[in-house]
Amino acid sequence: MTPSELKNSNRKKQSAYNVWRNQKVELRKLIAKVFYPESTVSCSYKQGITYIEKICKRKLDEVFTNNAPQQLNTQYYVFLLLDSIYAPSEIICFINLLQESYIYRHSLASKLHNIQHTEIWNSKHVFQDIVDFIFLTVTMMKCVNVQNYCYHKYTLQISSAGIDATVRQKITHCCHQYALFIAMKIIQDIGLYPEIANSSWEVNGDSFHDYNIFALIIALFHCNERDLSNCTPTCYYIDLVIYDFIAFIITASSHDDSIQTEDNKLPLTFSEFEGNPMSENVTLFFDLMTTDSFVDYTTNFYSTVGSVPTKRSVFIFFLYHLLVFIATNICAILLFVGESSTQKILYQN
Repeated sequence: MTPSELKNSNRKKQSAYNVWRNQKVELRKLIAKVFYPESTVSCSYKQGITYIEKICKRKLDEVFTNNAPQQLNTQYYVFLLLDSIYAPSEIICFINLLQESYIYRHSLASKLHNIQHTEIWNSKHVFQDIVDFIFLTVTMMKCVNVQNYCYHKYTLQISSAGIDATVRQKITHCCHQYALFIAMKIIQDIGLYPEIANSSWEVNGDSFHDYNIFALIIALFHCNERDLSNCTPTCYYIDLVIYDFIAFIITASSHDDSIQTEDNKLPLTFSEFEGNPMSENVTLFFDLMTTDSFVDYTTNFYSTVGSVPTKRSVFIFFLYHLLVFIATNICAILLFVGESSTQKILYQN
C-alpha cells in the first residue's frame, strides 16, 4: 500500500488495497451464507473495520441490515470471531485448535478444577469473552498514543513525529487476524482453565465458564493496580504483546532490507506466529500476571468460582462441520487472488 492509495477513490483495481478488500468481501459473503442464510448481512469492507468492532460499539444494524438474529448464541460469537480472519486457510487452523482443546489439550488442568473436560466449550460466554478480548486488543493496536509509544520504543527517538499515515493504515488492516492469533496462542499454550499457583479452585455448580482465561485477562485490563515499577497489567500487555505487532508492521514498511529477518517478519498464518520467538511474550505476559505483583488480584478473581450458578447454552458441535464446509469453499477464493494481498499491502511503500 502506497501513500497515494490512502483515501483515493481512483486507485487502480489491482492495487494492493483493492485486492485485499475484494478478498475480504468474498470471504464475508461465504461465511454469511452459511451462518445466516435468512438474514441480510452487510459484506462491504471499509476502513479496516470488522464486525466485532461494529458490534462492540453497538452498531448491530451495520452488520445485519435485515432480519438480525434474535439470539446472541454460540453461533453468533463464532461468526464474529471468523471475521477477524483474512487468510482462508486459518479458518481450518482455528477449527482444529478448538477440536484439540476439546479432546485432550489441557485436560489435566480441567481435572484439577473438577471440570468435565468435554464441557469446557459448552457456553456462549467463553466465545463472547474471546470476542471482547480481541476487541480490546484491536482497540489498543489502533490507538494513536499506543502506536506512537511503540514507534518511539522501536526507533529510540523520543522526539520523532511518530508513525506516518501509510503505516497506520497497514496496522488498521492487519491487526485483527494478529489479535486472533494471540487468542489462539492463549488457548493452545495456556488453556481455558489453567492451573495457577496460589489460586486453587474447584467447580461448584455450573458457573465455571465465567472464569475462563479470557475473562481473567479482561478483568486484568480493567485493573488499576500497579507494581513497584508503576506498571498496570495493560502497560505490560502493550509492552510485551502489542509492541511486537507494531514493530512487525514498522519493519515491513522499512526500505532497509538488512533489518528484515524471519524473526521480525509479520506472521501471516498461525503456524508462522507460534513459530516466531516473539509469540512467547504472550505466555510471558500471563506468567507475570499470575505471579509476584498481581497474584493477589488473580487469586481474588477466582475466589468466587461457583458462588453464583448460572444457566449456560450448549456448544453446538455441528458448527465444526459448517466451518469445514466454509473452509472448503473459501479455498477457491485463493485461485482468483494470486499473490497474497496481505504481503502486497505490507511490503509496498
